[in-house]
Amino acid sequence: MNHQPHVSYSFSSEIEPATTDPDRQLTIKIKRKNTSQTEINFSIRYSTTDNGHITDDTADLMEHMFSYHDIYFPVSVELIEYTSHMFASMIPSLTDYAGTHVRAVLSIRDFNHKATNRIDLDVALIDLRASIREPIPEDADKVRSICQDKYIGTGVVNSLRCNHIYHHLCIVEWIRHNLSRPTCRGTHF
Repeated sequence: MNHQPHVSYSFSSEIEPATTDPDRQLTIKIKRKNTSQTEINFSIRYSTTDNGHITDDTADLMEHMFSYHDIYFPVSVELIEYTSHMFASMIPSLTDYAGTHVRAVLSIRDFNHKATNRIDLDVALIDLRASIREPIPEDADKVRSICQDKYIGTGVVNSLRCNHIYHHLCIVEWIRHNLSRPTCRGTHF
């Protein structure tokens, strides 16, 4: 059964008069307990439409960042709509929006048990690039543990530190979902 991860969130803003070009920053803080990466912070420069809602470009950037950090897609849509609504309700209350710095923070608590530590994942994928090779004749009769195909004639492979061999595309997909080696379950690649 597929359960939607529980997410709670809040929005806060800081507004001050601008003496230079107004700064529009949205900082997104994701707190999660289920990875070694317990807090993720990133900021984006946002823009709004005439009615105060965030633009499609800002929404696309937010969606990309949420996806990258394993925020469940329907929840990311909800977060974008919530943020857009908060900006739209805040901006009309400002006397001089054009001359005002607006810095906002969207704080998210995510309890997605399947979320991966993106830093560890990025390092693992970089390590995999270093171990790519063409299959050799000695690999001919071996069968892959992920897709059950033979190595020869089916693309490049990775030889990992544990001496297990996998098709490159298969091991990349496996690591994206599991962040461990398929056969021995180690986490160093």
